[in-house]
Amino acid sequence: AGSVLKMITYDNDQSAVKLILQLSGSVFPRALVPALTAALITFGLGFDAVSGWIPAEIQHPFSVQIFAIILGYVIVFRTNMALGRYREGMSSVQQMVSKWGDAFVEISGFIAVSKERLDKDKVKLLEELRCRIVHWFSLLNAVATISLNDGEVDLEKSFIVYSLKGASPWGACQTSDRLGSLRASSSSSVALEPVGPVDLSTSKLPIIGECTRTEKNALAGKSDKPLVVAGWITEEITRACLDGLLLIPPPILSRCYQEVSNGMLGYNQAFKVSLVPFPFPFAQMLALLLVVFLLILPMMVLRMTQSAALSPILSFFCLLGYWGLNEIAVELENPFGDDDNDLPLEAIHTEFVDSLHTCATVGPAKPFHHPSLAEM
Repeated sequence: AGSVLKMITYDNDQSAVKLILQLSGSVFPRALVPALTAALITFGLGFDAVSGWIPAEIQHPFSVQIFAIILGYVIVFRTNMALGRYREGMSSVQQMVSKWGDAFVEISGFIAVSKERLDKDKVKLLEELRCRIVHWFSLLNAVATISLNDGEVDLEKSFIVYSLKGASPWGACQTSDRLGSLRASSSSSVALEPVGPVDLSTSKLPIIGECTRTEKNALAGKSDKPLVVAGWITEEITRACLDGLLLIPPPILSRCYQEVSNGMLGYNQAFKVSLVPFPFPFAQMLALLLVVFLLILPMMVLRMTQSAALSPILSFFCLLGYWGLNEIAVELENPFGDDDNDLPLEAIHTEFVDSLHTCATVGPAKPFHHPSLAEM
């Protein structure tokens, strides 16, 4: 087991030398081989024994300049498209997490206010409802995170489970026919209490509460697991409303459904970036042009500089720039996964679960009167 993946952070005020020498997340290692190849070809052509390989007709770099300009434009265009995919993935994930967080905050507020106006038995049902909702929201974001990273959701091994002190143990709760809905096994209150910080030393994603066998069976083999879990949440909210547990006007309660839907929209937008790769013909043609550039660059640099020492150096850095920009585009095209520069979805999910902990355990706001208000 590793640790939760985090995105590379660096100080952009550090020295240029230190920044250049950082290899973690760098494209230099992949661009180094073709750049060295170009330098070696240039060095070899510099010997008198093989200098005759350069056609005598090549006297002006105009044609190669045109080729280099077009190639540079195409590489920049690809890099811009890749950056657009990267930013779209980042924005969509942020929308997904924030909207699901908003939905949970609203539901928690509705539950807290409704508890003040219900009898003891219904208050207990509301606490059980909150336990189920916090579990499902953590599960919803977890399966969405794994799906975006193109992983297989293993409900037995993918998660590390955190319980809630003061609540009935999730594994000991009885299950009903309603998708394993949790039922308290004791008559005591199931009020939520803090569980402490989330452990970051494991590669497993944290969820709140263990998945019941019924939940595992319902999710097994489903291609769109986030949609299934989102359906459970909306169904449970609807049931609580019809049972008279949530004393909230329907137009206001509908905001919960809207935020869950907005979160699903963010997930599907992010999944689009993960599912649809960068167009293959574009990448294939650019790879061919780079190889051609690798072969013709040494001849032109040597012909124009007429220096056996300077030519390999110019060839090296020229090709390093072109090839490196293309590798940057390759790195950014798919922002999801476990590469150094991919978005830190696991860390984002961990923060989301911590937010669920905070919201579920902070308790309802108490009315207060500030002295300054009395003077108004």
